[in-house]
Amino acid sequence: MAGNDNTRTIVCPTCLYQLGSIEPAHQVREGIETDWYRCRLNHQNGICWDGEPLPERPLWPATATQEKAAQFVRAALDAGSDHAAILAGLAEKKLI
Repeated sequence: MAGNDNTRTIVCPTCLYQLGSIEPAHQVREGIETDWYRCRLNHQNGICWDGEPLPERPLWPATATQEKAAQFVRAALDAGSDHAAILAGLAEKKLI
C-alpha cells in the first residue's frame, strides 16, 4: 500500500491548478509507491508516496489554502492569464 486511509480521496490537482475548482479525486488504483486518482471530470493523477511522510489528516475536503488557490486561479483565468503566469502567482503567494 502506497498511501493510507487519509489518502483515499484527494483534491484533484488538475481541477485545482488548471480550472480553479475544488473536486474530489478518488483512488482508483493503489500501487506500492504510487496511488492513482480520478475525478468526475476524468482527470487522472498519480501521487508517489515513496519517501514522503503520509498525511495525518484526510486530504479531502479541501484546506483553506487550497480554497484560496482555487479563488486565485479562477480570478487569474477570468483576467486572461496563461498557465505559466498562474503557477508563478500561486508560488509567489505560497499557495503551492
